[in-house]
Amino acid sequence: MTPTPPSPSRPFAAGRGAARKTRAREFATRFEALLGPRGEYFEGSGYWNNGYWETDSRTAREASENLVNRLLAFLPRRSGTILDVACGFGATTRQLLRHFDAVNVTGIDISDTQMEVCRANAPGCSFLRMDATHLGFPDASFDVVLCIEAAFQFDTRHRFLEEARRVLRPGGHLLMSDLLHEPRAEALSRRLHPENYLKDPASYEALLNKAGFTDVAVVDATEECWTRSTRDKLRYVCRQHRLGQLDRPTFNRIMTAGLLGLLSTRYYVLVSAERSSAPAALEGRA
Repeated sequence: MTPTPPSPSRPFAAGRGAARKTRAREFATRFEALLGPRGEYFEGSGYWNNGYWETDSRTAREASENLVNRLLAFLPRRSGTILDVACGFGATTRQLLRHFDAVNVTGIDISDTQMEVCRANAPGCSFLRMDATHLGFPDASFDVVLCIEAAFQFDTRHRFLEEARRVLRPGGHLLMSDLLHEPRAEALSRRLHPENYLKDPASYEALLNKAGFTDVAVVDATEECWTRSTRDKLRYVCRQHRLGQLDRPTFNRIMTAGLLGLLSTRYYVLVSAERSSAPAALEGRA
């Protein structure tokens, strides 16, 4: 059989594909320089979260530090061992060194490439590549488990909560900030898992109780974290475009992503929960 000659349109299609990839790389580079963890918006700090915006907060870096402080305020005392889950570039881990000895701080992330940056940001701490839903630590290893703006992406959030409870010592605390999305929001983002949908903070409390936690608190911080952060980011992007620092296509893509985020996010919550210090037999009946 005579092979079918390639269609004349194929080289054109391949050329368009290469051009799209080039544009995507250029966009990623520009986005990283402005809004990435080491970009201008976060002052090169390594933070990459929405933060907690007080009425007098001035910068994203300040708001990010506020968020960590807000979560640590749930603790009766800041001592013992702490696990920073999804530690990113180690900015949060670095801030933990103000309250915990480095030898008592461990950070984990799914990304191998960020480990060296983490070690430079938070010297003396331990950093490991690890899946948050399969924690490679013995039972009762930590006094505190901290997870900032990541559990909504896990496969699944419930599995992570079970693992967090397992590695906490009796009387240990889980601290989190997390996002609750609209139904079927996973259709707008590959980062979201359909099983992680929760309707509201009350549903989150029920999930924590189901995972075996006690003294659960889920605080609606949508205004302070999500709304004010989104408003500030969009103002920054508009200012960069107005100053000629952002070309129109890049500006459009960032604004579109911001709009999709607004449409798909329902709540931003702060979470505190405790692993009961009751004997195992009594804990199982709770």
